[in-house]
Amino acid sequence: MSYKKNDILIFMTKEPQAHVCEMFGHGTIKAVDIECEPYYGFVKSVISASKGIYLMQTIKPIEGFICVAEKADIIRMAEKNELPETECVRKSPEWLKAPNVYVPVQNVAHTALTEEERCIALAKEALQHLFPEIPATEFELRNDWFLKSGFISTLNYFDDYLEKISDSAMRDELCQMKNEIRKDLQKARFKEYYSVNVGYDIENGTAYFIVAVSKEFDEACVLLDLTERSNFFRSLGPEFNDIEEEVDFYRNKVMSAIK
Repeated sequence: MSYKKNDILIFMTKEPQAHVCEMFGHGTIKAVDIECEPYYGFVKSVISASKGIYLMQTIKPIEGFICVAEKADIIRMAEKNELPETECVRKSPEWLKAPNVYVPVQNVAHTALTEEERCIALAKEALQHLFPEIPATEFELRNDWFLKSGFISTLNYFDDYLEKISDSAMRDELCQMKNEIRKDLQKARFKEYYSVNVGYDIENGTAYFIVAVSKEFDEACVLLDLTERSNFFRSLGPEFNDIEEEVDFYRNKVMSAIK
């Protein structure tokens, strides 16, 4: 069975307990040491409907934790009268919400259109519904910003810098770090999005912003400024954040080594 955004599920997870251990300083206790128990939570986003992977926010017994649940973790959907109405309210901080989300009425597979054409078509549709006052004139697909392939491109970009590092031990350490990040990236579970650069005329030239279009073409998020882009990053969940931090640390370490 597949689920959709905002469905309330009962599922098993170690992750919230692990967070609690970190909060209270029990650093020696790991997620694998804690017995799974059922949690109520709602689907923040469908990471992959075909694989049954969902980004969840817990409601009880611990409220407000963001974690990933796979179909093997899900016990069932909660009944409508199973939780008090107050507990069913989605109380995510603004910085954990994807901004300006547009969901098309039908996710039709336009077989006659290319991937780029589908992305731009959905970006235009999102703008027409959410921001019809913006006179957008330019649309360009940049498909690597919110994709796993984008992280790989970033890692590969620094290969030329690695060759400039004279310390062979440091170079070997960085190569090993890169390989570990690639392994983590393969296992990471977050929803991937194409990004469309959108331009519109202003008095002194052209202004730009981004529309993020999901790979499943089931939603688009209009990101008008850096704050909304940052919020969108965070809304992708903890595993996206972990990879982003790993890549940033690697980049900084490479650049420090060549100075």
